[in-house]
Amino acid sequence: MIGWRKMVLGAGVLAGSLATGLAVARDAGTIPPTPLSFFDGTSRSHGTITTLFVSTQAFTARFEGVYARGELTLDERFTFAGGEALQRWELFAHRDGSISGTVRTQIGDGTLTAPRRVTGEYAPARLTLDYDGYAPNGSDTLFRFHHVMQPQDDGTVTNAVTVSKYYLPLASSNVTFYKPDR
Repeated sequence: MIGWRKMVLGAGVLAGSLATGLAVARDAGTIPPTPLSFFDGTSRSHGTITTLFVSTQAFTARFEGVYARGELTLDERFTFAGGEALQRWELFAHRDGSISGTVRTQIGDGTLTAPRRVTGEYAPARLTLDYDGYAPNGSDTLFRFHHVMQPQDDGTVTNAVTVSKYYLPLASSNVTFYKPDR
């Protein structure tokens, strides 16, 4: 039971993390505008994670990111009922609209996992990320994460996350990212 709880909380945290980090252009040339630049500097988030569509818990996260020329490096620090955890993102936005990179997650025993591959796509009004990774402050069980982030008119970014295992949805998370001065 504790493992599922941490997985759900971690999924919410991870959802937030995913939204925060994305983009480095490996090829020469200009990168079109991306929603990733939102995460340059300090950002915050609040959200909920619902596990097995039954139990819902709230969480928050703080982000420190550096975004330049399509590259985002981001530290995301989650706070949830089960504790705190770090996710470290290195993401790259390519001129063709694709995203590549890695994410490392601090699991329940305090270790930071090896980098896990992240892929995605972006457009000015939408960013998606997919990866097999770990729930922050959770176990060493791999889950599938799918993030859909969208900038909003009020300057925030929303993130809808689905967490699954063997194609079965186990948790969902709704997150709002914002700048601290808002």
